[in-house]
Amino acid sequence: MKTAKRYFKNRELSEKEILLYQAVNGLLERGESLSELRVADIAKEAGIGKGTVYEYVASKEELLANSFLYQVWREVEQLQEQVSRCATFRELCRGIFDLVHRKAVSGTNIMSIAGAGELSPSLVTMMESVKEDFNLAAQKLFSLLDQILEQGVREGEINPASSPEYQHFVITGVCTSLVSRQCSGAAKDWETEQRLAYQMLVAAFQ
Repeated sequence: MKTAKRYFKNRELSEKEILLYQAVNGLLERGESLSELRVADIAKEAGIGKGTVYEYVASKEELLANSFLYQVWREVEQLQEQVSRCATFRELCRGIFDLVHRKAVSGTNIMSIAGAGELSPSLVTMMESVKEDFNLAAQKLFSLLDQILEQGVREGEINPASSPEYQHFVITGVCTSLVSRQCSGAAKDWETEQRLAYQMLVAAFQ
């Protein structure tokens, strides 16, 4: 939790804030509809009083947007753990694919939520207001992806002549395809999905 707790909106999170953001994502993972979530339900899930919620956010929309941002930082942290643990480019890619897979089936994938029409105009506006915070997480994410891709270059799996922009485009495109296939029900067994994704990734760099 260190990354999310330390870097979220450039400040330290309180334990109660963390409980609130985890509660939102926990409810979504259990199949609750984003549009039907109530602050009272989230507070109950977090084990704190409803009034306490408004010590940290001004509205349900701010709570939801912060929860998505918190989750993004958790994913950045998980990827960091993969980078430090995996030795080869293939292992690193499988680690990324596993993270993508878990996110796709968790019920908290923002692409799936948006596609289902559950982002209200007020929530979209709130997420736009914290765009810089999402961008900061994205910058950290791409920094980690660069480390992974550099490993691929060292192993001869990736053509070093390809630009960083192209490398980012390819790897995010493959991950987006994995999410789309999982959410649409088109995915085969997970081992096959990972193998095809890796083949697609490597082929794009030849």
